[in-house]
Amino acid sequence: MSVTPPTPPAGDPNGERAAQPDGEGAALPPPNWLAADDQPESLLPDDLPGPQESGPHPVSPPQGPPAPEPFPYAQQIPEPPKPVDPFPYAQQIPDTPTPSAPEPFPYAQQIPETRRSSDPFPYAQEIPDNKPQAPEPFPYAQQIPQGGLARGPQPDAANRTITDHTIADQPSGFPYAQQIPGTTPPIGAGVQPVAPPPVIDEPWRAGGKSTKGAKRGVKKPLFIGLAGLVVVVIAAGGGFFLLTGDGKDGAGESVTVGDKVFPAGQLSAQDGRARRLTGVDAVGTTVVAVGGEDSRGWFLVSTDSGRTFAPAAVHDTDGDEPGPGEMPNLIAGSSRGWVAIGTRPGGGTVWTSAEGREWRRQPDPAGNQFGAKSHVKRLISTDSGFVAVGETSARGDFRDSVPAVWTSADGSRWEEHSGGHLGLPIRKGTVSLYDAAASGSTLLLEGIHTVDAKHAGRKIWRSTNGGKSWTESVVPVPKGTRGLVVGGGPTGFVALREVTDGGKTYAQAFLSKDGGSWTKAGVLQTPGYRFTTRIAGSDKGFAALVARGRDLLVSRSADGRTWQDGGTLDTPDGRSANGFALSSDQPVLVGQDAHGGPAALLAAWDGSGTRLPADPARVPGLVRPDRSVAAVDASAGKVVAVGSAGGDAAVWTGSDGRTWAKAKGVPTRSGPQRLQSVVSGKAGWLAVGSDQNSPRRPLVLTSADGNAWQAADSAAPFQPARNTALATYSAAAGPKGYVIVGEDGLSGAVWFSPDLKSWQRGRSTGDDGLIARPNSNRWLRDAASTPNGFVAVGGVRDPKIGQGPAARPGVWTSPDGTQWTLQRLPVPSGLADGSLTSVAARDSSLVALGTGVGSTGPAPVGYVSSDGGKSWRESRPPLPQGARDFQLTALTATPKGFVATGITGRAGTRDVIVWTSATGADWKLATAPSALRGTGDQEVDGLTVLDDSVLGVGSSVTQKAEQPLLWSRPVG
Repeated sequence: MSVTPPTPPAGDPNGERAAQPDGEGAALPPPNWLAADDQPESLLPDDLPGPQESGPHPVSPPQGPPAPEPFPYAQQIPEPPKPVDPFPYAQQIPDTPTPSAPEPFPYAQQIPETRRSSDPFPYAQEIPDNKPQAPEPFPYAQQIPQGGLARGPQPDAANRTITDHTIADQPSGFPYAQQIPGTTPPIGAGVQPVAPPPVIDEPWRAGGKSTKGAKRGVKKPLFIGLAGLVVVVIAAGGGFFLLTGDGKDGAGESVTVGDKVFPAGQLSAQDGRARRLTGVDAVGTTVVAVGGEDSRGWFLVSTDSGRTFAPAAVHDTDGDEPGPGEMPNLIAGSSRGWVAIGTRPGGGTVWTSAEGREWRRQPDPAGNQFGAKSHVKRLISTDSGFVAVGETSARGDFRDSVPAVWTSADGSRWEEHSGGHLGLPIRKGTVSLYDAAASGSTLLLEGIHTVDAKHAGRKIWRSTNGGKSWTESVVPVPKGTRGLVVGGGPTGFVALREVTDGGKTYAQAFLSKDGGSWTKAGVLQTPGYRFTTRIAGSDKGFAALVARGRDLLVSRSADGRTWQDGGTLDTPDGRSANGFALSSDQPVLVGQDAHGGPAALLAAWDGSGTRLPADPARVPGLVRPDRSVAAVDASAGKVVAVGSAGGDAAVWTGSDGRTWAKAKGVPTRSGPQRLQSVVSGKAGWLAVGSDQNSPRRPLVLTSADGNAWQAADSAAPFQPARNTALATYSAAAGPKGYVIVGEDGLSGAVWFSPDLKSWQRGRSTGDDGLIARPNSNRWLRDAASTPNGFVAVGGVRDPKIGQGPAARPGVWTSPDGTQWTLQRLPVPSGLADGSLTSVAARDSSLVALGTGVGSTGPAPVGYVSSDGGKSWRESRPPLPQGARDFQLTALTATPKGFVATGITGRAGTRDVIVWTSATGADWKLATAPSALRGTGDQEVDGLTVLDDSVLGVGSSVTQKAEQPLLWSRPVG
């Protein structure tokens, strides 16, 4: 792709302004964050009209996967700015929604007619001639109400993603607020409901699990007494342990955890986890990079200038392991210490470190400065502490945003200076700050000053007293120049401007020791030069990151007068650069590749420009490939488990429930996918799940023997309407055939087959059984076979939302799998709302369980029917004393009754709860093995009966490992 250089500006001391009569300058259009009806409030209230009020945004499910989160303060490399909704600055949890007011393009280095990328991180440095389309972080992350909420204004309905919901969007605080993945309102449906319905029994949808830390006093010992002897066997090199025992309350139970329990086989290149590095800084030979894998934060430290890296030690405020969703995004270091800023569920977060190798999250008040009403675009260190630069919004939607600077002496206590209190010498117009640089105690701010719709330019402001007062610093603007990038180091500052002369473009350097006066220095010339996007400094000089037509170039200079090539980075489609630092004379760059997960990018060069072997995938203990076992079923001496491995759907088979082999024929498709349910019937086996296309599509596999599988979702009934999400969640098998339940947009969906060869869609017997009316939802989560036909469970939300529960349990019954009747069940007393996620049948006895929200938080919801689903009465399993953050995970019928599992505890300390019941009407808490109640998160997501045992599958997650889990206990 050819790129046309921008027309050189003229007139403004530091940047562009309106065109001059002599034609030497070209008019600079107003920054694309200043649309005609979207002006932020002026620093001087009388200069410009105030922000326009905007109406509420209706909820709409995702229309496509979000783009990766590239470097904040770089630019879109090929081609120039069209209005785009950038990722809201380094504080935003990666893959969260973008503000509706697009950000200013920094540095003026945008090339005319750049194509638009999808929601880049602010000022994203997409690599030249690339248009990344990263998949949504696997798998289809669901938003948690008090965590990772959208910062800034919400996108319009057509562009919302699954994380684009604020607390106001959530239904009465429904537990975990796991939105329906991929739902899309039907055309002409009118006003849509407050929020899509919840997905409860799908922990894999919330992104990779990170842990909150060990429970004090609860460890997994080598030998545990469970009313009898329990033996722990550690397999050499196998990475798993086995607990067995005999006696009462745990007799005969076993738990096996390890990667070799369910072999992964050949993994695809796209392994299903979203990984990114978003920031990096260096102090001497110490380099620290930050980012994360799904919702698990990363701190990577190198003590040899980027040659080798290892995970840093990270602690929460109480000294435990960090919890999921605590994501660092920006980092700055100095000889006085280190600071990182990011997000936690529900707000901003600050971490501090003395030397970069061990980090501790500061108490919530420190991070509250950087919550939903703040956008931090740059974090740097100075001789007197740390400085963050960005903007704040009193309303929280950033239509009233004002520039802001936060200062801190130690990184734990921050002072905000914003709006008119910032003290910038501006007489009229608005300012948007986007970068900063420091040398010693001198601080430079970079921003765009917009006087009016026709006059805008880049400005630099200088402070020598820690931001208490500011003066303008004027970098020379020779004729034919454009753009401005400034970097600082121990020896002073260097600024680069693009120069176009005789059809060639290069960079002219200017030097300043104090940031006040500037002198012309050397020229940075290289074949294919487009623009410079970032400058980093160290005691060995400066490094500039240069976008060229074929790659990114690192250009080195000891003094700003002479520049030489210092390394290159290829720019395949979808690669983005997120951070740049100089460790002594070794440059380090971090970012993301949109392909393969997406994958984290880490590149470093030595002083001669030779690429160093830094690679996040090779850092021990950092990357955790996807491996999940979500459901299991047994029939006629065969047991089949399903889930995912490496981002692809996976099926494992066995005969004894202890040893497993990976099945054949499971299709590999583009994008992450996972199977969530498996059943056996008279015609063979059926497994269902979802992929990550946009909109989502069903994943339906069949097998005659459980060993060899083939796809069945090419049949016409599984084809969605145009731009409508269609999802399959669970399956059931009985004498009359097979049933699959799921969603079609905001409506419920059912499929029926008598033989696994022909399929048809189920229909409602009433007008509103499955089809969602305006301002309503229907969602089906599980199904079971009964002597009278089939029963399915889920939830409904009806038009009269304000006059009753936001969500209530729903039960659908069918005599033949094709005609379905809805029965709304009352929300149990003491709960605000509720929904059902699991159902099991034992002859004509049915049990349906789920989760609701009460005054003390999530609580079980349960019903029992003794007549095949015609009538129901409440039967709620009890919670252990002190239980919190409850979630139901699995349910099965046994020859002696029913067994159910759930989890309780904050993320990172989740324990498994086990209930048993002879009839479904009276539930008893059973003693779970210590291996299901130990360090980290344990979870049982699927249950079945094999011979005389209940077999469960799930996961065990600690900060050091995430592994499949296999559990069994006697039926009795």
